[in-house]
Parts: sequence; C-alpha cells; structure tokens
Amino acid sequence: MEIFTLDTDPIELDEVQVKTWLRKFRNLVENAFVNCNNEQRIIRNLLVLTRYRNTLQQGLSWEGKAISLGNSSISENCSDCK
Repeated sequence: MEIFTLDTDPIELDEVQVKTWLRKFRNLVENAFVNCNNEQRIIRNLLVLTRYRNTLQQGLSWEGKAISLGNSSISENCSDCK
C-alpha cells in the first residue's frame, strides 16, 4: 500500500496512484490541522482547493485545455478590486 503525504508530488505517480492520492488528500490535510482554530481551518480548506485546482489544471493542460478561474470579468468590472 502506498503511503502518501502532503509533500507527495502527483507528477511522479501513475494514474492509479494519482486517483488514490486525490481521494486521500483531504484526509491528509484534515489530519495535519487537527485541533486548530478557525483561521487555520480556512488555510486547510484553501490548501485542499488549491491542490485540486492545480491538479485539474495540469491534467487539462495535457489535453490542450484550460480551466477558467472565473474572476477576470469580476475584477475588470469592480472598482474596489483594483
């Protein structure tokens, strides 16, 4: 059985290992932030979301596709965002 950590680089894994790593990643992060306050839990959630987004973006780039970050039109039209 493979042992995955937060430092595991999905690039070095085969397809089956990546799927297993992705399924276990959230638990890895939750275990790393056990007994933390709300601010640290927010960081945990951002870490999980960022890692999923990066992995998805990389997978799509192999197919010549890209994900939309969805915030470009908001920041262009928001005077407070500049």
